[in-house]
Amino acid sequence: MNIYVGSYTNSIFRFNFDAQTGKITDQEIISGLENPSYIALSPGKDYLYAVEEISDFQNQSTGAVSSFKIDHKTQEVKLLNSQSTYGGHPCYLSIDQTGKWLLVANYSGGNISVLPILKNGIIGPATDTINFNKSNDSNYSHPHCIYSNNSTLQSKELSITYNTHNLLTIFNCKGIVHEPIGNFVFIADCGLDQIYIYKLNTENGKLAPHSIPSINLPQGTGPRHLEFHKDLDICYSVNETDLTITTYKYDHKLGNLNIIQNLSILPRTKQIGDSAADIHIHPSGKFVYTSSRGHDSIAIFSVNQDGTLESNGYQSSGGKIPRGFGIDPTGHWLLVANQESDNIVSFKIDQTTGELTEVSKAEVKRPTCIKFT
Repeated sequence: MNIYVGSYTNSIFRFNFDAQTGKITDQEIISGLENPSYIALSPGKDYLYAVEEISDFQNQSTGAVSSFKIDHKTQEVKLLNSQSTYGGHPCYLSIDQTGKWLLVANYSGGNISVLPILKNGIIGPATDTINFNKSNDSNYSHPHCIYSNNSTLQSKELSITYNTHNLLTIFNCKGIVHEPIGNFVFIADCGLDQIYIYKLNTENGKLAPHSIPSINLPQGTGPRHLEFHKDLDICYSVNETDLTITTYKYDHKLGNLNIIQNLSILPRTKQIGDSAADIHIHPSGKFVYTSSRGHDSIAIFSVNQDGTLESNGYQSSGGKIPRGFGIDPTGHWLLVANQESDNIVSFKIDQTTGELTEVSKAEVKRPTCIKFT
Protein backbone atom coordinates (compact mmCIF):
# COMPACT_ATOMS: atom_id res chain seq x y z
CA MET A 1 0.00 0.00 0.00
CA ASN A 2 1.01 3.65 -0.27
CA ILE A 3 1.30 6.20 2.48
CA TYR A 4 1.08 9.96 1.99
CA VAL A 5 3.01 12.23 4.34
CA GLY A 6 2.31 15.90 5.01
CA SER A 7 5.21 18.12 6.02
CA TYR A 8 6.55 21.55 6.87
CA THR A 9 8.32 21.77 3.49
CA ASN A 10 7.13 22.54 -0.04
CA SER A 11 6.13 18.92 -0.69
CA ILE A 12 3.87 16.01 0.12
CA PHE A 13 5.75 12.71 0.16
CA ARG A 14 4.53 9.32 -0.99
CA PHE A 15 6.11 6.02 0.09
CA ASN A 16 5.47 2.36 -0.51
CA PHE A 17 4.62 0.62 2.75
CA ASP A 18 5.00 -3.16 2.93
CA ALA A 19 2.29 -4.39 5.31
CA GLN A 20 4.07 -7.74 5.62
CA THR A 21 7.48 -6.46 6.71
CA GLY A 22 6.79 -2.91 7.93
CA LYS A 23 9.40 -1.49 5.52
CA ILE A 24 8.98 2.07 4.18
CA THR A 25 10.57 2.51 0.74
CA ASP A 26 10.48 4.29 -2.65
CA GLN A 27 10.04 7.93 -1.71
CA GLU A 28 8.27 10.12 -4.27
CA ILE A 29 7.77 13.87 -4.04
CA ILE A 30 4.61 15.83 -4.85
CA SER A 31 5.92 19.39 -4.94
CA GLY A 32 4.49 22.84 -5.45
CA LEU A 33 2.77 23.44 -2.09
CA GLU A 34 3.98 25.48 0.86
CA ASN A 35 3.73 23.80 4.26
CA PRO A 36 1.21 21.04 3.43
CA SER A 37 1.17 20.15 7.12
CA TYR A 38 -2.13 18.26 7.13
CA ILE A 39 -3.63 16.04 4.45
CA ALA A 40 -6.73 13.89 4.04
CA LEU A 41 -7.95 11.29 1.55
CA SER A 42 -11.49 11.12 0.17
CA PRO A 43 -13.65 8.16 1.31
CA GLY A 44 -12.85 6.32 -1.93
CA LYS A 45 -9.13 7.25 -1.76
CA ASP A 46 -9.38 8.79 -5.25
CA TYR A 47 -8.65 12.36 -4.14
CA LEU A 48 -6.07 13.90 -1.86
CA TYR A 49 -6.67 17.19 -0.04
CA ALA A 50 -3.96 19.27 1.61
CA VAL A 51 -3.79 22.51 3.55
CA GLU A 52 -1.13 25.09 2.84
CA GLU A 53 -0.28 26.43 6.29
CA ILE A 54 0.46 29.98 5.16
CA SER A 55 -1.04 33.43 5.69
CA ASP A 56 -0.63 34.94 2.21
CA PHE A 57 -2.60 33.34 -0.61
CA GLN A 58 -3.33 35.26 -3.80
CA ASN A 59 -2.40 38.53 -2.04
CA GLN A 60 -4.89 37.93 0.75
CA SER A 61 -4.25 37.26 4.46
CA THR A 62 -5.39 33.68 4.28
CA GLY A 63 -4.17 30.15 3.77
CA ALA A 64 -5.22 27.66 1.13
CA VAL A 65 -6.47 24.14 0.60
CA SER A 66 -5.73 22.12 -2.54
CA SER A 67 -7.27 19.12 -4.26
CA PHE A 68 -5.42 16.36 -6.14
CA LYS A 69 -6.65 13.49 -8.31
CA ILE A 70 -4.94 10.14 -7.67
CA ASP A 71 -4.65 7.80 -10.66
CA HIS A 72 -4.27 4.38 -9.06
CA LYS A 73 -3.14 2.77 -12.33
CA THR A 74 -0.34 5.18 -13.20
CA GLN A 75 0.20 6.50 -9.64
CA GLU A 76 0.05 10.03 -11.04
CA VAL A 77 -1.11 12.69 -8.56
CA LYS A 78 -2.54 15.69 -10.44
CA LEU A 79 -3.37 19.08 -8.92
CA LEU A 80 -7.00 20.00 -9.60
CA ASN A 81 -7.43 23.38 -7.89
CA SER A 82 -6.82 25.47 -4.77
CA GLN A 83 -9.16 27.61 -2.70
CA SER A 84 -8.83 30.17 0.06
CA THR A 85 -9.59 28.86 3.55
CA TYR A 86 -10.69 32.36 4.66
CA GLY A 87 -8.20 32.32 7.53
CA GLY A 88 -4.47 32.22 8.09
CA HIS A 89 -2.33 29.12 8.69
CA PRO A 90 -4.85 26.31 8.08
CA CYS A 91 -3.51 23.31 9.96
CA TYR A 92 -6.26 20.68 9.93
CA LEU A 93 -8.91 19.43 7.54
CA SER A 94 -11.57 16.77 7.54
CA ILE A 95 -13.99 15.34 4.98
CA ASP A 96 -17.51 14.49 6.08
CA GLN A 97 -18.77 10.95 5.52
CA THR A 98 -20.84 11.97 2.48
CA GLY A 99 -17.64 13.13 0.81
CA LYS A 100 -19.35 16.42 -0.08
CA TRP A 101 -17.92 18.79 2.54
CA LEU A 102 -14.43 19.79 3.55
CA LEU A 103 -13.95 21.40 6.98
CA VAL A 104 -10.77 23.39 7.60
CA ALA A 105 -9.36 24.86 10.82
CA ASN A 106 -7.36 28.06 10.45
CA TYR A 107 -4.86 28.40 13.29
CA SER A 108 -3.90 32.08 13.10
CA GLY A 109 -7.18 33.01 11.44
CA GLY A 110 -9.08 31.94 14.54
CA ASN A 111 -11.86 30.36 12.53
CA ILE A 112 -13.12 27.27 10.74
CA SER A 113 -14.49 27.11 7.21
CA VAL A 114 -16.74 24.70 5.32
CA LEU A 115 -16.01 24.20 1.62
CA PRO A 116 -17.98 22.07 -0.87
CA ILE A 117 -16.34 19.21 -2.75
CA LEU A 118 -17.72 19.51 -6.25
CA LYS A 119 -17.83 17.13 -9.20
CA ASN A 120 -14.56 15.33 -9.90
CA GLY A 121 -13.06 16.33 -6.55
CA ILE A 122 -12.72 20.06 -7.21
CA ILE A 123 -13.08 22.32 -4.15
CA GLY A 124 -15.62 25.15 -4.31
CA PRO A 125 -15.57 28.48 -2.42
CA ALA A 126 -16.47 28.32 1.29
CA THR A 127 -20.15 28.07 2.17
CA ASP A 128 -19.62 29.08 5.80
CA THR A 129 -16.95 30.46 8.11
CA ILE A 130 -17.25 30.57 11.90
CA ASN A 131 -15.03 33.06 13.73
CA PHE A 132 -14.14 32.39 17.35
CA ASN A 133 -11.94 35.34 18.26
CA LYS A 134 -13.33 37.62 20.97
CA SER A 135 -12.30 41.24 20.64
CA ASN A 136 -12.70 41.86 24.40
CA ASP A 137 -10.84 38.73 25.51
CA SER A 138 -7.16 38.75 26.49
CA ASN A 139 -6.87 35.13 25.35
CA TYR A 140 -6.90 34.09 21.71
CA SER A 141 -8.58 31.22 19.98
CA HIS A 142 -6.57 28.55 18.15
CA PRO A 143 -8.81 25.84 16.67
CA HIS A 144 -6.81 22.64 16.49
CA CYS A 145 -9.13 19.89 15.35
CA ILE A 146 -12.73 19.56 14.19
CA TYR A 147 -14.85 16.47 14.62
CA SER A 148 -18.14 16.24 12.72
CA ASN A 149 -20.39 13.22 12.32
CA ASN A 150 -22.68 11.76 9.73
CA SER A 151 -24.56 8.47 9.42
CA THR A 152 -21.44 6.41 10.04
CA LEU A 153 -18.42 7.00 12.19
CA GLN A 154 -15.39 8.77 10.80
CA SER A 155 -12.62 9.29 13.34
CA LYS A 156 -11.43 12.83 12.76
CA GLU A 157 -10.16 15.42 15.17
CA LEU A 158 -11.69 18.80 15.91
CA SER A 159 -10.17 21.41 18.15
CA ILE A 160 -10.46 25.14 18.54
CA THR A 161 -8.10 26.89 20.89
CA TYR A 162 -7.63 30.24 22.60
CA ASN A 163 -3.92 29.95 23.32
CA THR A 164 -2.31 32.66 25.45
CA HIS A 165 1.15 31.25 24.67
CA ASN A 166 0.72 32.01 20.96
CA LEU A 167 2.42 35.17 19.77
CA LEU A 168 -0.36 36.07 17.35
CA THR A 169 -2.98 38.56 18.50
CA ILE A 170 -5.88 36.77 16.87
CA PHE A 171 -7.76 33.52 17.30
CA ASN A 172 -5.96 30.41 16.09
CA CYS A 173 -7.76 27.32 14.74
CA LYS A 174 -6.13 23.95 14.41
CA GLY A 175 -8.51 21.11 13.49
CA ILE A 176 -11.88 19.60 12.54
CA VAL A 177 -13.55 16.23 13.27
CA HIS A 178 -16.81 14.39 12.38
CA GLU A 179 -18.87 12.54 15.03
CA PRO A 180 -20.84 9.32 14.51
CA ILE A 181 -24.59 10.03 14.46
CA GLY A 182 -26.19 13.44 13.99
CA ASN A 183 -24.04 15.89 12.03
CA PHE A 184 -22.53 17.33 15.20
CA VAL A 185 -19.28 19.24 14.89
CA PHE A 186 -17.04 19.36 17.96
CA ILE A 187 -14.43 22.11 18.28
CA ALA A 188 -11.76 21.74 20.96
CA ASP A 189 -10.49 25.06 22.31
CA CYS A 190 -7.01 24.47 23.71
CA GLY A 191 -6.62 27.99 25.10
CA LEU A 192 -10.01 28.42 26.80
CA ASP A 193 -10.33 24.76 27.80
CA GLN A 194 -13.68 24.19 26.11
CA ILE A 195 -15.21 21.95 23.46
CA TYR A 196 -17.77 23.81 21.34
CA ILE A 197 -20.59 21.99 19.56
CA TYR A 198 -22.17 22.89 16.21
CA LYS A 199 -24.42 21.09 13.76
CA LEU A 200 -23.52 20.75 10.08
CA ASN A 201 -26.30 21.06 7.50
CA THR A 202 -25.13 18.61 4.83
CA GLU A 203 -27.53 20.12 2.27
CA ASN A 204 -26.12 23.67 2.24
CA GLY A 205 -22.84 23.43 4.16
CA LYS A 206 -23.91 25.78 6.95
CA LEU A 207 -22.96 25.43 10.64
CA ALA A 208 -25.36 26.28 13.46
CA PRO A 209 -24.68 26.34 17.22
CA HIS A 210 -26.02 23.29 19.05
CA SER A 211 -28.51 23.67 21.92
CA ILE A 212 -25.67 22.54 24.21
CA PRO A 213 -23.12 25.14 23.10
CA SER A 214 -19.98 23.91 24.84
CA ILE A 215 -18.32 21.55 27.32
CA ASN A 216 -16.16 23.22 29.98
CA LEU A 217 -12.92 21.52 31.00
CA PRO A 218 -10.65 22.27 33.98
CA GLN A 219 -8.39 25.28 33.51
CA GLY A 220 -5.07 24.37 31.91
CA THR A 221 -6.34 21.21 30.18
CA GLY A 222 -5.79 22.35 26.59
CA PRO A 223 -7.89 19.90 24.52
CA ARG A 224 -6.19 19.41 21.12
CA HIS A 225 -7.67 16.42 19.27
CA LEU A 226 -10.77 14.23 19.65
CA GLU A 227 -11.63 10.69 18.58
CA PHE A 228 -14.90 8.77 18.93
CA HIS A 229 -14.93 5.03 19.61
CA LYS A 230 -16.47 2.98 16.80
CA ASP A 231 -18.47 0.62 19.06
CA LEU A 232 -18.97 2.47 22.36
CA ASP A 233 -20.68 5.76 23.19
CA ILE A 234 -17.28 7.11 24.14
CA CYS A 235 -15.07 10.00 23.04
CA TYR A 236 -11.43 10.67 23.92
CA SER A 237 -9.49 13.94 23.84
CA VAL A 238 -5.73 14.31 24.01
CA ASN A 239 -4.91 17.47 25.91
CA GLU A 240 -1.93 19.49 24.74
CA THR A 241 -1.31 21.65 27.81
CA ASP A 242 -1.51 19.22 30.74
CA LEU A 243 -0.55 16.10 28.70
CA THR A 244 -3.56 14.03 29.66
CA ILE A 245 -6.17 11.94 27.90
CA THR A 246 -9.80 12.51 28.87
CA THR A 247 -12.55 9.94 28.43
CA TYR A 248 -16.11 11.19 27.87
CA LYS A 249 -19.44 9.40 27.87
CA TYR A 250 -21.13 10.50 24.66
CA ASP A 251 -24.89 11.05 24.47
CA HIS A 252 -25.46 10.86 20.72
CA LYS A 253 -29.11 11.94 21.03
CA LEU A 254 -28.28 15.15 22.90
CA GLY A 255 -24.84 15.59 21.36
CA ASN A 256 -23.35 16.00 24.83
CA LEU A 257 -20.08 14.84 26.43
CA ASN A 258 -19.62 13.99 30.12
CA ILE A 259 -16.16 13.44 31.61
CA ILE A 260 -15.71 10.02 33.25
CA GLN A 261 -11.90 9.70 33.43
CA ASN A 262 -8.66 11.65 33.06
CA LEU A 263 -5.18 10.05 32.85
CA SER A 264 -1.63 11.31 32.24
CA ILE A 265 0.03 10.33 28.96
CA LEU A 266 3.51 10.64 30.53
CA PRO A 267 5.42 8.23 32.81
CA ARG A 268 6.85 11.24 34.66
CA THR A 269 5.85 14.77 35.65
CA LYS A 270 5.49 17.39 32.93
CA GLN A 271 8.62 19.36 32.02
CA ILE A 272 9.21 22.59 30.11
CA GLY A 273 8.84 21.90 26.39
CA ASP A 274 6.44 18.97 26.79
CA SER A 275 3.15 19.05 24.87
CA ALA A 276 0.65 16.45 23.67
CA ALA A 277 0.16 16.06 19.93
CA ASP A 278 -1.96 13.28 18.40
CA ILE A 279 -4.43 10.52 19.28
CA HIS A 280 -5.78 7.48 17.41
CA ILE A 281 -7.92 4.48 18.29
CA HIS A 282 -6.86 1.04 17.06
CA PRO A 283 -9.23 -0.35 14.37
CA SER A 284 -10.26 -3.14 16.77
CA GLY A 285 -11.31 -0.56 19.36
CA LYS A 286 -9.14 -2.38 21.95
CA PHE A 287 -6.37 0.22 22.25
CA VAL A 288 -5.85 3.99 22.24
CA TYR A 289 -2.53 5.68 21.42
CA THR A 290 -1.32 9.24 22.02
CA SER A 291 1.90 11.06 21.18
CA SER A 292 3.80 13.57 23.29
CA ARG A 293 6.42 16.04 22.13
CA GLY A 294 9.37 16.75 24.40
CA HIS A 295 9.15 13.34 26.02
CA ASP A 296 8.97 12.05 22.42
CA SER A 297 6.91 8.97 23.14
CA ILE A 298 3.76 7.06 22.27
CA ALA A 299 1.51 6.21 25.22
CA ILE A 300 -0.43 2.93 24.97
CA PHE A 301 -3.82 2.38 26.62
CA SER A 302 -6.16 -0.61 26.78
CA VAL A 303 -9.90 0.07 26.47
CA ASN A 304 -12.14 -1.44 29.16
CA GLN A 305 -15.70 -2.57 28.44
CA ASP A 306 -17.08 0.74 29.72
CA GLY A 307 -14.65 2.75 27.56
CA THR A 308 -12.34 3.79 30.39
CA LEU A 309 -8.62 3.28 29.86
CA GLU A 310 -5.72 1.50 31.51
CA SER A 311 -2.08 2.31 30.78
CA ASN A 312 -0.16 -0.37 28.88
CA GLY A 313 3.13 1.52 28.94
CA TYR A 314 5.12 3.84 26.71
CA GLN A 315 7.26 3.56 23.60
CA SER A 316 9.92 5.94 22.33
CA SER A 317 8.78 7.54 19.07
CA GLY A 318 12.17 6.78 17.50
CA GLY A 319 12.82 10.46 16.86
CA LYS A 320 12.10 14.02 17.96
CA ILE A 321 8.72 15.78 18.11
CA PRO A 322 6.16 13.11 17.05
CA ARG A 323 3.61 15.60 15.75
CA GLY A 324 1.46 12.99 14.02
CA PHE A 325 1.06 9.27 13.57
CA GLY A 326 -1.24 6.80 11.86
CA ILE A 327 -2.41 3.20 12.20
CA ASP A 328 -2.69 1.10 9.04
CA PRO A 329 -6.14 -0.29 8.12
CA THR A 330 -5.18 -3.84 9.19
CA GLY A 331 -4.29 -2.62 12.69
CA HIS A 332 -0.88 -4.33 12.57
CA TRP A 333 1.28 -1.24 12.12
CA LEU A 334 1.66 2.20 13.68
CA LEU A 335 3.76 4.81 11.83
CA VAL A 336 5.07 7.95 13.54
CA ALA A 337 6.04 11.25 11.88
CA ASN A 338 8.91 12.75 13.88
CA GLN A 339 9.00 16.38 12.75
CA GLU A 340 12.36 17.54 14.10
CA SER A 341 14.43 14.38 13.46
CA ASP A 342 13.29 14.14 9.82
CA ASN A 343 12.10 10.54 9.94
CA ILE A 344 9.13 8.20 9.89
CA VAL A 345 9.28 5.12 12.11
CA SER A 346 7.16 1.98 11.74
CA PHE A 347 6.16 -0.10 14.76
CA LYS A 348 4.62 -3.57 14.84
CA ILE A 349 1.49 -3.65 17.05
CA ASP A 350 1.04 -6.60 19.39
CA GLN A 351 -2.59 -7.61 18.82
CA THR A 352 -2.99 -8.84 22.41
CA THR A 353 -1.34 -6.08 24.45
CA GLY A 354 -1.14 -3.18 21.99
CA GLU A 355 2.57 -2.85 22.70
CA LEU A 356 4.86 -1.50 19.97
CA THR A 357 8.08 -2.88 18.51
CA GLU A 358 10.21 -0.68 16.24
CA VAL A 359 10.81 -2.23 12.82
CA SER A 360 11.85 0.33 10.20
CA LYS A 361 12.82 3.96 9.62
CA ALA A 362 12.72 6.22 6.57
CA GLU A 363 14.19 9.69 6.14
CA VAL A 364 11.84 12.53 5.18
CA LYS A 365 12.08 16.27 5.79
CA ARG A 366 9.92 17.62 8.63
CA PRO A 367 7.03 15.11 8.47
CA THR A 368 3.81 16.03 10.27
CA CYS A 369 0.95 13.77 9.17
CA ILE A 370 0.53 10.24 7.77
CA LYS A 371 -2.38 8.81 5.75
CA PHE A 372 -2.77 5.26 4.38
CA THR A 373 -4.38 4.34 1.06
